[in-house]
Amino acid sequence: MKTFFGSMLLTLTFAFAGSGNGYIEGIKKMTLQELSQEEGIELDGDRLWFGLTQVSVVDVCMADEETFRTIEKRTIEVLDEDYFEVVGYDYLYKSIYGTKTFVDGDGTIDVDVVYPTTFEIQVLTEDYEFGNEFLFERSYTVPACE
Repeated sequence: MKTFFGSMLLTLTFAFAGSGNGYIEGIKKMTLQELSQEEGIELDGDRLWFGLTQVSVVDVCMADEETFRTIEKRTIEVLDEDYFEVVGYDYLYKSIYGTKTFVDGDGTIDVDVVYPTTFEIQVLTEDYEFGNEFLFERSYTVPACE
């Protein structure tokens, strides 16, 4: 009887472990666009800042060799006293050349940077309660705009 339960437990353990690997293999076949919309999945290392707007590299293309552009037009707003007012819709652009500001003692310094066009994106489980679990990493090169 004891060996029956032991072998049953071992069988169930292998079955669940196998289904976990099948799940990971299934999501490895997805594109980053599909993964960004998948329930329970979070991407890390996939963000670019366009001014105050954060955009996933999945939603960006290369306008030319030195310029990122959003694939879809975005809402353009300006601050009118206390409220934001929509003034139009347009693509957002960002040069691959920029600066990053770092704290240096009591002041700050600006350091020139070149933003990559290929990103190493980590695919994680989306679990805010117990912490995200690393599943795998994928390299993604920003495509040219159509």
